Amino acid sequence: MKIQSDIKNYTISKDDLYLTIAGTIGRVGVVPDSLDKMNLTENALKITDINSDKKYLLYVLQSEYSQNYFFNSYHQVAMPKLSILNASNTPIPLPPTLEEQRRIVARIERLFAKLDEAQEKAQSVVDGFETRKAAILHKAFTGELTAKWRAENGVADESWEEKEYKDLGTSNLGKMLDENKNVGRDVRYLRNVNIRWFDFDLTDVKTMRASEEEIKKLCVQDGDMFICEGGEPGRCAIWKNGKSDLIFQKALHRFRPNKSVLADFLCYNLYYSKLTSKIRKTML
Repeated sequence: MKIQSDIKNYTISKDDLYLTIAGTIGRVGVVPDSLDKMNLTENALKITDINSDKKYLLYVLQSEYSQNYFFNSYHQVAMPKLSILNASNTPIPLPPTLEEQRRIVARIERLFAKLDEAQEKAQSVVDGFETRKAAILHKAFTGELTAKWRAENGVADESWEEKEYKDLGTSNLGKMLDENKNVGRDVRYLRNVNIRWFDFDLTDVKTMRASEEEIKKLCVQDGDMFICEGGEPGRCAIWKNGKSDLIFQKALHRFRPNKSVLADFLCYNLYYSKLTSKIRKTML
C-alpha cells in the first residue's frame, strides 16, 4: 500500500545518520540501536545508503565547513527550516578510499579523547582549588593559621570570641525600586548583578529616582561591604574606590564594620560559608 510505503520513508535504522532541518539547524548524529526502526519527525531527515565511512561523514557534517553551508542555506519563516534539497546538496570533501577516511576518523577520535581527558583534568583542578581554598579558610577561622604567631606574641588561644554581625557594625537595606513612588533626581545604583565575590562589575549600572535625603543616607563610601540578599545570598564585596555617586537597591545589605573587625575578614568568612556549603552538597 502507498501509505505503508510513505510511512517506511520515515522509519530510521541504526545504520543511518540523522540531520535536524527545522528549529535547531544542522545537528547531526548516529541513530542509536535503541531507536532502530522508530519513526522520524518532520524536523529531521535521515541519511541512509551511506557509501562512505559513516563516522567520517558524521564528522564532516559536524564540521564548520558543513555547518556554514547549512547556515547559509536555510530559510527563515516562523521557524528556521533547511530544505531537503539544500541538505542533499551539501558539499562533502571526500578522500577517495575508505581506508583514508577511517584513518581520519581514528585520528579525530584520538584527538577528541585527549581533549576530553584534558577537560576532565581541568575540571578536577578547578574542583580541587575550591577544596583547598576551603581548607585554608577553615584553618584561618579556627585559629590554626595564626597559632604560631599567637605563641610568639604571647596571645592566648582563649582570646578568640564568637560574635554576631550585629555586634560588629551597622547594616542597612537599600532603596526599593518603585517607578510610581520614587521621587527626586536620577542616580546610579548597585544591584545584585553588580556584586561579585570580592569585586564589583560596573559594566551595567542602572538609574532610579531618589531624594537628596535618600542619596545622603544610601551613598556608597570607601570601606562599605555589600552583601547580596537574593541570587547567591551572602556574595559580597568591599567598596575600595573612595566616595562615589552610587546608592544601592533593597536587594543588597550595606554593612559598615566598626573598629573591632576588618571588612576583608568578614568577607572571607562569608566566602568560607559558601565554599563549605557547596562542598557538602557535592558530597551528598
